[in-house]
Amino acid sequence: MVRSLVAQLLRCEYAGGFDLNRLPAGTVDTVIEGDGGTITVLGALCDIFWGLVRQLPRGTTVFAIVDGVGVYERERFVKELDEVLMRILEPMMYSKPTSVLAAEGDGAVLKVMITSPFVTSLVKEGFADEWILSMQAMPPRSWGYSEARLEGGLREMDLPQGG
Repeated sequence: MVRSLVAQLLRCEYAGGFDLNRLPAGTVDTVIEGDGGTITVLGALCDIFWGLVRQLPRGTTVFAIVDGVGVYERERFVKELDEVLMRILEPMMYSKPTSVLAAEGDGAVLKVMITSPFVTSLVKEGFADEWILSMQAMPPRSWGYSEARLEGGLREMDLPQGG
């Protein structure tokens, strides 16, 4: 997951280009050589990710979407999932008071959305309730479109109804 985020950033084009010499010392070597085991390499990849985000120009917004995060809640991935989410999200939670998961680098803003097609247990524990949007309350797809349901929803929202 984090390897993909780094690769996508490296492929983006902007006028300044990335200076790999400005990345945290030793991180690239750690990833290339695989020194220190999986957790160490994942930590280095997260440091590289933040090192790249911080090089982006002021006014740039980076959207990172982690889709299907529940897959990583399996026992064999739990330590790695915890490492990556903490390393990516922690700087955002302490960078400034906000209700949105966003962090400023030297000028760029990173916004992260984490999704799962089914209920998560471990990932959900790390977030305040107001940061979680649950789709469980949504009507089943089998209900389909209904003019009456649409008008009822509009009445609840106090919006003008069609006719």
